[in-house]
Amino acid sequence: MSDMLKLQGISVSPPTIQNILHKNGLGTKYERLLRLEEKAAREAITLTPEQIALIEKANPCFRERHVESSRPGELLAQDTFYVGHLKGIGKVYLQAVVDTYSSYAFGFLHTTKLPECSVAILHNDVLPFYRQYGLKLTFDSLT
Repeated sequence: MSDMLKLQGISVSPPTIQNILHKNGLGTKYERLLRLEEKAAREAITLTPEQIALIEKANPCFRERHVESSRPGELLAQDTFYVGHLKGIGKVYLQAVVDTYSSYAFGFLHTTKLPECSVAILHNDVLPFYRQYGLKLTFDSLT
């Protein structure tokens, strides 16, 4: 940074620049990338491919945050995660469903990864929730 300023005729020592960055919460590369990510989320700025790659490396969730929907219930994301092993119970899995519009999530712990478990969370939790609030779900058939 001090070399770039020297090219513009401004002389500032590297420790001074680091102190200024640190005082503004930008002392580390990670803090600067986080600030850039926050700015990109707030404002319509265009990030370079290099900036996107650096942000994704520092925060793998950045790529997934770009899924957009225009209303609640338009797009739900569902996945199964291994939670761990509980003594006396065995393996435990989490069925998770997230509404991409609001990031509202539903979770259901179960001891198997059977398809019936993913249907159970939709039937018992997700569908009643959306009906309760009069929100319409969009269903696309897979062909």
